[in-house]
Amino acid sequence: MIISESGEIIEAIGRGVVISKIEDYSDVEYYYVSTKLNKQSREQAVASANSFLKDKYSWMTIISIAIELLTGVKVQVTQSSTMICSSLVGQSLWAGGIIFDSNPYQMMPADLACAFDIKIKKA
Repeated sequence: MIISESGEIIEAIGRGVVISKIEDYSDVEYYYVSTKLNKQSREQAVASANSFLKDKYSWMTIISIAIELLTGVKVQVTQSSTMICSSLVGQSLWAGGIIFDSNPYQMMPADLACAFDIKIKKA
């Protein structure tokens, strides 16, 4: 999630939730989505994202999502102070006022793409 005009992002990666730069992804395809949030809502979303800094990566959430994908059974297994990439964005945007059809903590990247009507073009 981009948190500043200078391109700072907050992301959840294997070593946890950290601040990085969007330039780190210059050789990777990504989609920039404008949420159309007003200033106050953006500030709330960024404050929420900042609150997750130093959380660990949530391997338990990944396992619960895998169980759901494999079996169709919705299971939410979580640990406090842990986060995955897409749920970091989902929960932060939820704090800014965006309502999703699915649980922001269990969101997968595909859920975010669907929520913002991202169409991936096949070559």
